[in-house]
Amino acid sequence: MTWVRKHPKLVLLEVLWRWIVGIPALVYSWHLVTHVMATTPWRETGIAELSINKLLTDPMAGSNVIASALLVAWPALKPELMVAVPIFVVAWVIVASMGRTLVLRAMDRAAMHARPLTLIVLNLLRAIAIVATVWVWWSVLSYVAKRTILEPSMAGGEPQVMVYVGAAIVLTIGLFMVWAIFGWVFGIAPLLAMLRNLGAWQSLRAALRLGKLRDRLIEINLVMGIVKIALLVLLMVFSATPLPFQSVATEDFLVKWTLGVSVLYFIASDYFHVTRLAAYLYLWKDEQIAK
Repeated sequence: MTWVRKHPKLVLLEVLWRWIVGIPALVYSWHLVTHVMATTPWRETGIAELSINKLLTDPMAGSNVIASALLVAWPALKPELMVAVPIFVVAWVIVASMGRTLVLRAMDRAAMHARPLTLIVLNLLRAIAIVATVWVWWSVLSYVAKRTILEPSMAGGEPQVMVYVGAAIVLTIGLFMVWAIFGWVFGIAPLLAMLRNLGAWQSLRAALRLGKLRDRLIEINLVMGIVKIALLVLLMVFSATPLPFQSVATEDFLVKWTLGVSVLYFIASDYFHVTRLAAYLYLWKDEQIAK
């Protein structure tokens, strides 16, 4: 972390390549949501009057309101997302490969070989793994919701809300742990590809054959995952800081405050992405010296 702080250019490069895709995605999302809000009768669902207090005191009623709003908006969102999401995923894979090449070569230009096509394949595989993880999370959670909420409600019984919430927490933490244990492969593989001048499959095989180094990589990946969760908690805390003063704070100020805090979160997240890469590189070099 100290070394990365002394090389701010690395973080600037990381921020730059991520925002090359992120800013157009945010602009597109803003225009899409604005269009849907202007063309669908979403206000008729009552979601504009839904508050946090209502969600906490009557979560079933609040969930029904949110579900009704999503059902109203989904027909307008679906055709747009079916086209836009694949385009942004492909753009992300390509830009991420170029950006990761720049960052790694900036860390150690003498040792790193440019392998943009290899990194494109590795990033595509990583994207597929992330999509598969999200699909598993959504499928299992939908099944649990059916058994604990939908079926008891249709039978005239009491929905088992706490069972559903508990299952959601356990499932989310469980998948997080699985990704932390195995996701490091997609982090170290691009590094090995550029250090050893390997192809995509060769670098993945090399990542799985790191021996004792693997445990240290898993530890780093797990710690950085916990750091990301801590950053999200801090984001929510700082975003909520002005709420006690909402009687005097304008809506425009609250929006700008939230946007500013979100930008700081993304910069901090990018910093820790670079820190993880630097840690991987340091451990690999340390292992080579030990040999």
